[in-house]
Amino acid sequence: MIDPKFTNEATMQEKKEIIKNASTMVDHAKANEATERGGRYAKQQETTFTGELPKMPDGNPWARDPVPKEEPLNYDINTVEPCGTAAEIEASLQKEKPE
Repeated sequence: MIDPKFTNEATMQEKKEIIKNASTMVDHAKANEATERGGRYAKQQETTFTGELPKMPDGNPWARDPVPKEEPLNYDINTVEPCGTAAEIEASLQKEKPE
């Protein structure tokens, strides 16, 4: 049977030093960000957006939106109905009032 106990003979000072000097793939990516190297960390060409999308061809089903514009709901969808006992509601209202 395998003994599941893990024995680490490193001192606390050694453990802190390892954690302090540890690096990750993100650290490597950041270090190589400005280099002219190729591959997965190569600097990509910057894109710009002019604000206009190209016009779709007329036969394309995505050329127009078949869904009509929604009518307003005429109420605030962010309204939260108070819940709790009357004393809890009163206490919460007192907290909201500036003194």
